[in-house]
Amino acid sequence: MAARFVLALMLVSAVVALSDAASASKKLLHHLKQHKRQTECGDTQFRCKNNACIQYEWTCDTDDDCGDGSDELQCPTDCSGNHQFHCTNGGCQPSEYHCDGDNDCGDGSDEADCATSECDGAEVKCSNNICIERSYMCDGDDDCGNGWDEVQANCNTVSGK
Repeated sequence: MAARFVLALMLVSAVVALSDAASASKKLLHHLKQHKRQTECGDTQFRCKNNACIQYEWTCDTDDDCGDGSDELQCPTDCSGNHQFHCTNGGCQPSEYHCDGDNDCGDGSDEADCATSECDGAEVKCSNNICIERSYMCDGDDDCGNGWDEVQANCNTVSGK
């Protein structure tokens, strides 16, 4: 009986040792991944405080793309940033909200003059002058609000489908 107890105790000790080794291996692997992430940010990327890399254009856009908020620190508050739109009422909004069909400024200024404004290169202009992501064309969702992005003829013309 005592031999069985000692054998069981040794088995439990071995399992605990293996578990500790697995935990140490996971920690080492995590550390290596963090180091790898830290050294692989490209020229057009921003290094977050948590060592993640994001597109530089995603900084100061009011979205926490890093997951730790570091891409939204030390951003200009005077609407002078690359991705900021100056509202008539003095507020600032991300430029991506300009001509998106929503009154983000509260005074309508981010939706004014959309007929003459250009969408950025990754966007298309709907027939109602709203800019949507090109990838939203013919995805089954009415992103324009008037169905224009779901008309097959427009899909073929704009996205080459």
